[in-house]
Amino acid sequence: MEDSTPNHAHIGGSEIQPADVQNDGRSLNRYYRSLFFHGTSFFLIFSAFLSLQSLQSSLNEVLGFVALSVLYVSFMLSCLISPFLNKVFGPKRIIVLSYVGHCVYIVTNFYPSYYTLVPGSVVLGAASGPLWTSSSCYITALATNVAILKGKEASIYISRFFGVFFLFLFLSAVFGNLVSSAVLLPATGGLHRAVLNETVANLTDETCALNAKSETPIWSFYLLMSLFFLMDVIAVFIGIFGLVRLEETAYRERSIKMIKKEFKSNFVNLYKIIISWKHVLLCCIIFYQGYHQGFISGVFNKYYVSECVGVGYVGFVQTVWGICSGVTSLFVGRLINYFPRTFIIIFLYFGDIAVIVFMILWPREPSFIMVFLTAAYFGVTDASINTVVTSLIGIITDKPKQDVAFCLQRMSNAFGFVASFLVSTFLPVSVNLWICLGILLPSVPLYCVSDMMANGQTKDFFRKIVCKICLKQHVAKESIENLKKGTN
Repeated sequence: MEDSTPNHAHIGGSEIQPADVQNDGRSLNRYYRSLFFHGTSFFLIFSAFLSLQSLQSSLNEVLGFVALSVLYVSFMLSCLISPFLNKVFGPKRIIVLSYVGHCVYIVTNFYPSYYTLVPGSVVLGAASGPLWTSSSCYITALATNVAILKGKEASIYISRFFGVFFLFLFLSAVFGNLVSSAVLLPATGGLHRAVLNETVANLTDETCALNAKSETPIWSFYLLMSLFFLMDVIAVFIGIFGLVRLEETAYRERSIKMIKKEFKSNFVNLYKIIISWKHVLLCCIIFYQGYHQGFISGVFNKYYVSECVGVGYVGFVQTVWGICSGVTSLFVGRLINYFPRTFIIIFLYFGDIAVIVFMILWPREPSFIMVFLTAAYFGVTDASINTVVTSLIGIITDKPKQDVAFCLQRMSNAFGFVASFLVSTFLPVSVNLWICLGILLPSVPLYCVSDMMANGQTKDFFRKIVCKICLKQHVAKESIENLKKGTN
């Protein structure tokens, strides 16, 4: 019986031999600690970032939309070279430097203006693409080394390690938004007095506008930014001292010739992914996911939460979104084993259409029930689409091109964010909802075609259609001939 144990680990396309694992101490606890520290540092970084992103449109209005648009444009461009940077400098260095980029972004939010917040958004966007690529490679390397030491298949531990990592990530949305609500809600006093004095039947869009005029005290704003900056600084130190340097052997003695070769291969793989129909057909639903998330972060938080029930409740609403996203991701990850991916996506397809049409017809009014229920449903759909699409990309992409494929996914997602924030800046909410619906309508049919191509079902599908058409024509000819014989 052959030994199926993997004999080396991959980090961003480079190999770490079992000897390197042995020289690293052959300590399972060391790898588990690194996973815990990496998850904790991500938890702190994204507790600050996700909460601040939800508040940008409420605190800075037009400047917030512009800054988020610039951030995701920069993020989109950085995805093009993130696999190359990961191979040259190694995951740990990229992760720590990206954390520093988050610190710079928080500092620029202390004095928000076009001269501070926009450059800070450029820095954070440039750091985000390499951060996600290096993080994925780092977790894969940790899991593969543990599999080597335990003599088991690497895929088992890769899925487990990523499950733990995403648990930290989704919990960050809960914690960060709870912190923002705990600071802002007492300061703003919740709903505007005029809203509290009205009955539900008398609440209108004008009441929401009146509630939007309540300002956030400056002391609470600085307190919140200070807490976010402290989280990021702690995350930097955890990254420096807590993460194992797995790349030490794989990345030393890099010659200029090797760097040029890797830079060229990065764009060659990117070109191959772009011309692949399986990936091209997925771009629409990935773009929709980014546009939809941008709508939640910008328009929904500003016009439906901040202005209708108060800025102090933005954190609580996003906490509900984060909890539903986390639970759904774990549930859908197991559900895929029992139901086809297309069944899950089509089910969500009709649900999303119904919710968007409802929001178009829904008169904007202060309603805690509608706000929290809508946020919960958005959390379910976003997590489901992310889990299903990401798993499909992993299936249809060869291993040497997976880092480039996932970068292209992040880039398409960021492009959706940018489009959403730009539309939110210049067009009314109703137009934004109609555009969101227009993107959704073709995205799921295109996804289904890509899934069928991945399963090799497209040829059989079209062959059956052709056979049915030919059969109907044959039957029609026979019936015509029989009629002619009968008349004769």
